[in-house]
Formats: sequence, C-alpha cells, structure tokens
Amino acid sequence: MIDFSPITTILFDIDQTLLLFDDQEFIKIYVKLIHGYFKEEQPSFSKFIDIFLTSTNKMTEKSNPELDNLSKFAVDFESRIGISQSDIIHRFDLFYHTEFAQVCQIMKAHHISQKLLSLASNHFLVVAATNPLFPSVANEIRLKLGGLDMISWSEVTSAEDYHYTKPYIEFFEELLNKINKDPHECIMVGDDPINDMVAGELGIKTFLIIKTDGRAFDNIIKIDPEYENKEFPHDYSGSLEDFYCSLKNFIEAQ
Repeated sequence: MIDFSPITTILFDIDQTLLLFDDQEFIKIYVKLIHGYFKEEQPSFSKFIDIFLTSTNKMTEKSNPELDNLSKFAVDFESRIGISQSDIIHRFDLFYHTEFAQVCQIMKAHHISQKLLSLASNHFLVVAATNPLFPSVANEIRLKLGGLDMISWSEVTSAEDYHYTKPYIEFFEELLNKINKDPHECIMVGDDPINDMVAGELGIKTFLIIKTDGRAFDNIIKIDPEYENKEFPHDYSGSLEDFYCSLKNFIEAQ
C-alpha cells in the first residue's frame, strides 16, 4: 500500500507510462515527415536523420544551462542545416500544426490512463512530467490525441520552458520550483528505472511501472554515460493498474 498521506502532487511520465506506442516506429514516421520541411537544405534522408538526432541529443546535454532545451536544439540544428534558428522553429511549428497528428496516430492511451487521471485530478495536483524534448504545441497534440486532455494539468514539461532533461536531477529541481512544491509532497510515476526513478535522489517518492511485455528501453536519445549503468532504488513498483488501485483505496479510506 502506498502512503499518499504526505502527497499533494502526482508527477506522471507520459511516454510508455500513460501513452503506449512503438518508439522506433514513432521516430521513423516523425523524421520522415519533418524531413519534408528541410529537403531543400538536406535532400539526403539518411544525412538528415543523423543531423536531427545529433541536434536532439544536444538537448540532453548539461552544457549551456542558460539556454532552454528548444534553443539548444535550434542552435545546434542551425549549425548543421544552414538556416536561421527562427526559420527552423517556424518550420517545426508549421509541421506540428499540420502533420504531427499523423505521427500521433500510432499512440494509444493505456486502458486505465483516463480513469486514473480522472481520479487523481479530483484529489491531487497532476503534472505531466514528460522528458521536455517537445515544445508545448506538440505536447498539447500528444495529450489530446492520446485522450489525456480530459483533465487540467497543473504543469506540462515542455522544451521551451525547461533547461535540463531527464535523467538530470536539475530537471526535477526546475519542475519543483515551477510548481512550488517540496520533494516530500510529490510522487513520480514512470516506466524508466533511470530517467524517472532518479527523482528519488531529491526525496520525491517513486513508483516504477514494471513492464510485463519484455520491451527493451530504446536508445534513440542517448543517456549521459554517467547514468547508463546506475541503479536508482524506487519506493514502490507494480503495474499502472496497481497504482490506480492503491490510489483508489487510499481515497476511499479517507
């Protein structure tokens, strides 16, 4: 049984926790479509995908903490693609408003996600603590098409608002500062034993979603070598259904 008594805020990872999809298929469709907006600058798809992933991985580096994650991407992408940062952001924004929905069609909410969010949001502050690699416009579309926009999220972590990514402690410190919460008031729910469970280092309670499908974690986004083989203990573990049942039992007992 999870002790929710000190908890005011539930931090939910999104990808592979509340939203399920094949991440390799996602990146394949995503990059193929976005390439269409930069074919004049880089006609070769294989070269473009290398550029895109290299710039995406730049977002996960601790260098230039004065830049938000979206700016880190734009600065690096500009140096490789040869057009201005403002033009890059404009083209991505156009893509998100027109074609990104096609990419999100492969996503579907975990069967208990909506039920869980509905219950949680009536009693706690609820945060979409996704890795802040997408801008807010993309996160809004992902949540909407995944059927997860039926609640008012207290915070959705997006690329233009954050200066660090998972698994850095600084990301969680920045998040706590934005929502004005102490670590002991929060519980982090996620499927990644590194990216999500690192929150425990700050004193945030952690619930690890145990995978039963044998799915391996992807390596599309590189993890700092310092974290690759690290193990972060978690306070609780189980399925998303287990978390829902524990939450429901706690609320009903009040």
